[in-house]
Amino acid sequence: MDNYYTSPALFHFLCNKNTFACGTVRSNRKGLPAAFADPRNAKLKDGETVVHLQDKLVAIKFQHKRTVNMLSTIHEPTGFAKYKPRRPLVMKPTCIHDYCSKMGGVDLMDQVTRYDEISRKSFKWCRKLAFYLIDLWMVNAYQLHRKFSPHRMCHSDFREAVITSLVAEAASVSQPASQRGASRAPSEARLTERHFSSYIPSKPGAKRKHGAKDCVVYNLPSSSREKFKRIQTSHWCEDCEVPLFYPDCFKLFHTVVDYKQEARRKEYMGLSRSSDLPL
Repeated sequence: MDNYYTSPALFHFLCNKNTFACGTVRSNRKGLPAAFADPRNAKLKDGETVVHLQDKLVAIKFQHKRTVNMLSTIHEPTGFAKYKPRRPLVMKPTCIHDYCSKMGGVDLMDQVTRYDEISRKSFKWCRKLAFYLIDLWMVNAYQLHRKFSPHRMCHSDFREAVITSLVAEAASVSQPASQRGASRAPSEARLTERHFSSYIPSKPGAKRKHGAKDCVVYNLPSSSREKFKRIQTSHWCEDCEVPLFYPDCFKLFHTVVDYKQEARRKEYMGLSRSSDLPL
């Protein structure tokens, strides 16, 4: 385990429950031997080791590049293992060697995600968790790619390839061609072909001579209508099957790409308004 959890009291408790443990420990942890805090041992020479035994608990202070403090109820203090035999010989306590070999996966995952993480500060904890899970999935996917794919790439290139494929897949998905109540013609046909206005046919058995539907230009979405009434018209474009006030809305719909924004601009400036559009 990591030094956040390791303490002599915890290791004694686990050992009494027949659960053995090994992990790094912070130098200021309560219950450590006094030799660990001794100023004479504050700066050890490279390769030097300080060992303290208490029942089955072994406390080791080892110096190599930096000081490492270890607690273990698994290892013997006299056991040493070679570390990276192809390089100059460095002898390390067995507990440190085992710790590095077993904890490498967790540390590697944290290290890889730190380089290209997508996490951002947020007041909502669920967003932080979602960002972390996405990073975790990307690392797992990258490890599977390294294991089964003959093509080698670094983690950053793998992320870029995944993003590129997702964007290409999203662009190939067709856009919804209809909204509730009426089907829209493609934008090119709406702006280039000839269209004629006519009355909306009434439903069978209706008392009204002509039908009425919401104008697609001036009506707000149903979720934004709280204090606004529906604005209906009896005219529509028969080819597009879209209800439109005539002539202003009909002209906007067939000549302007973003007709809703243009209608709002004209309404705000008071430049135009259809003759049958209620104020």
